[in-house]
Amino acid sequence: MAHQRGLPVRSNGGIVYGVIRGVFYGGLYLVFLKRIRNQPASVGDAFAGFKLDFAQLLLAGFVSSLLSGLGFLFCIMPGIYLLVAWTFSVPLVADKRLEFWSAMELSRKIVTRVWFPMFGLMVIAFVPLILVNVIAGVKISEVVFSSMQGIMGSGQPDPKRVIEMVMNIFKTTLPLALLIKLVFLLNWPFALGALMYAYEDLFGARTTPTA
Repeated sequence: MAHQRGLPVRSNGGIVYGVIRGVFYGGLYLVFLKRIRNQPASVGDAFAGFKLDFAQLLLAGFVSSLLSGLGFLFCIMPGIYLLVAWTFSVPLVADKRLEFWSAMELSRKIVTRVWFPMFGLMVIAFVPLILVNVIAGVKISEVVFSSMQGIMGSGQPDPKRVIEMVMNIFKTTLPLALLIKLVFLLNWPFALGALMYAYEDLFGARTTPTA
């Protein structure tokens, strides 16, 4: 019963994060931009998204993620294109105080001109996280496949062997999940910094992007 109660909590947590991610990231982007521009930044600035343009940041993050996700659902390539094209939607709302749709359109139009370099930058910026996810996925798949072979090859499944298989998968998955979290925490600041340097090149005060 505890496990059953915990699953909706985790699911609800993921939904809440998906809805407010634009607000959360808006403040973080401002911190990076201030440091890039040699302006003072404090810890409180990381939560600035909750105080300024809350609704627009929320909509920018949620709508761009939702539509990109739909693109992945129906066809992978449109999803990848939109994910990259809308990368700067939230920073534009936070930095330029644009409305969410205007920010999404400006990000899409400007990034489309340099889409392949931008895609390459995102891959390079997140390559440690990408690699550890691929390695973890392969390792877990190997354990599941070998365990299933052992069970299916023995005729009628033995409940004891099924339990052993589940425990073996759990023992493999837990350390890999912790490793992914660790790599994410180490990779994340550098990746966001790289993206904000790209944003500054495309949308900073020294540039005058036009639709």
